[in-house]
Amino acid sequence: MTPPNIFYSTALLTAGICCFIVGLLVLQRRPFTPGSIPLMVFLLAMCWWDISYGIFWGGVMKPSPYFWLDISYIGVVIVPATFFIFAMQISGRQEWLKTPLLIGLYVEPLLVLVLMWTDPWHNLFFAGKRLLNTGMILNAGPVFWGNVVYSYLLLLITFILLVRRFMTTSGIYRRQLGVVIAGAGVTWLNSFIFVTGLSPFPNADNTPFSFTIAAF
Repeated sequence: MTPPNIFYSTALLTAGICCFIVGLLVLQRRPFTPGSIPLMVFLLAMCWWDISYGIFWGGVMKPSPYFWLDISYIGVVIVPATFFIFAMQISGRQEWLKTPLLIGLYVEPLLVLVLMWTDPWHNLFFAGKRLLNTGMILNAGPVFWGNVVYSYLLLLITFILLVRRFMTTSGIYRRQLGVVIAGAGVTWLNSFIFVTGLSPFPNADNTPFSFTIAAF
């Protein structure tokens, strides 16, 4: 097991609490604005991801060594879908959110979680690489990589939608979209940092921080 890192754990817990507070503020102040509900869910999913991953890095092992790491994956699979729906709504593409698409967006995270938690029965998620995923789930089987490709595809479509909308608007709405695009860009910058090995947190996943920044 990876030794505890109290600094990293505290930073994650703080980020999670902030996401929870902002999510409640969104619900309180803008409950009927297009994009408010998926943004709130996005923030609460980030809260879950940050806090559960923070508990893991705090050295809490019960009820099993990987419990909190695996539980954090609930937030991991929810975040891309909610960010995508948020972008659809604020870019005026609500008509694309038909029932079949929404069902797919809801079912994929659930299916990935079920396959991850039942991995000992079929070995499709970890593919025998459980011991390699001590501090983060970085290398696993076909279900894991399928979800990675799916998530990045959603984020890419989200980014393109926002940029296209930005190019056709003006005034305050254009500035608002610019802020959202800057937030989305943080996630891509983080991916570059992570892939090139420049992460300031060795053996840890800094992705929760990038999405937390994007959420704000």
